[in-house]
Amino acid sequence: MTETNVKVNRVFEKMTDEEKISHLKVMQEEVKKLRKRKEKSEIEEYLVEYLDSWFLDGTEKLKYRVYRDERVGGILYLRNNGDSWSVVAPNIISGELRRRVKKDPKFKSATGSTYDKAIDIWSKETDSLVSPPRHVAFLSEEIDTFRRLPFDPDRTTDDFNVQERCPFMYSFMRRINTNADALIARIGSQFFETYNRKQSIWLWGSSNAGKTTFLDIIANLYGGDDAIADMDADDFDSPHFAEDLVGKSMLRMEENEPRFLRGNKFKRITGQRSLSVNPKGKKKYTVPMHFTVWSTSNFEPEVGHDTAIHERIIVCHINDLDGEKLSHEQIKELVEPELSAFVGYCMNIYEQNSKNGIIKCSKEELKEIADRFETPSQLVFEKFFEKRDGCFEVTWTMFVSAIEEECRNRRISTKAIKQYAERIGCKFDQKKQGGTNGRVFHNMRMYQLRPIMANGTVQMVRSYTQNI
Repeated sequence: MTETNVKVNRVFEKMTDEEKISHLKVMQEEVKKLRKRKEKSEIEEYLVEYLDSWFLDGTEKLKYRVYRDERVGGILYLRNNGDSWSVVAPNIISGELRRRVKKDPKFKSATGSTYDKAIDIWSKETDSLVSPPRHVAFLSEEIDTFRRLPFDPDRTTDDFNVQERCPFMYSFMRRINTNADALIARIGSQFFETYNRKQSIWLWGSSNAGKTTFLDIIANLYGGDDAIADMDADDFDSPHFAEDLVGKSMLRMEENEPRFLRGNKFKRITGQRSLSVNPKGKKKYTVPMHFTVWSTSNFEPEVGHDTAIHERIIVCHINDLDGEKLSHEQIKELVEPELSAFVGYCMNIYEQNSKNGIIKCSKEELKEIADRFETPSQLVFEKFFEKRDGCFEVTWTMFVSAIEEECRNRRISTKAIKQYAERIGCKFDQKKQGGTNGRVFHNMRMYQLRPIMANGTVQMVRSYTQNI
């Protein structure tokens, strides 16, 4: 007998009968817990083995696979639908597993958490897909895809008359009166394995232009409603927004705000090929995205002279719709016979009108828009400030105090004036001032308006503030 056992026996002998009974009950409960833990662990092992045989033996129609971000461990769960894949939540797999093994007495004591744990173990041990499925693929392409189209493209180039071959699509495309070829190329670009998704479409026109109908038509080229994610600007405030974009071909933003293209949200979703996905209650993972942003509006976009933004926008104006608007079902019926020919035509136009994945398009309209948009900003700026190289600085507090009333009267944001100031060379950064952080413009001098008497009236004249 060990020394420890001797000590335990001595303690036990000193206990009263009631204390001994209570102690034994506690010990019995602990033994039960250990047995259950061991039993649960064994069940989990059985379930993981079952998952491997069920998912990967090739005999079942329904299989599941995972794409794993090896850097952070986040996992994308995928279900094989026969000729395509779809994203699923792990609880869907858990529920399917539960239904399949419920009659097996071996799993009688398994709980919901047991199934979830088995799924988690399996997903970390199984072979991961090298890359996620493509967002769309043609009928004969032997690749993993989220949507398989029921046709192959007709890449005919000789004597191809789009008006004759695709009369319905042509009736819509002819109403695009700016950057029509660029829009067609943008459609065709997404059928290539590698393409630049940075360039987005801004489709604007009157409320009678049929913009929603037009985007419904485009969605049918990529496989229908499942190809689309519908969002507005506020949706990007959610930390989970990217989860809805996995595997999509189009991010549709109907009646988008004209100022959206100036903000960080637009740059965020168009700036990189991959986005970080933050599923609720799960680890993050980074995954390549395939969607292009398509915005509709009754108004032209509000953009300044920002080259980085201009490179990401194809502005297309659409004329008013001739005739009645079509229903979703009518569109599908009319588009279907033309899919092969029109998609092939779009792919050909993309190859003819792009270089290194960047689609050629006119920027003249954007420059004109920028001139019109920046004129009020320029007027407000020049009323209170001047750009002056050298040791001239204006604090953010001084800047806002000077322009806020004028901005309110003109219905312009202070941010628009700040952006104009930065574009003309007034550098804005953080600076230590008196032991605290302050925001400061460099190369800017501020006017002061002071009253003087002239010809019997009070007039406001400019003087300069002292350099800070």
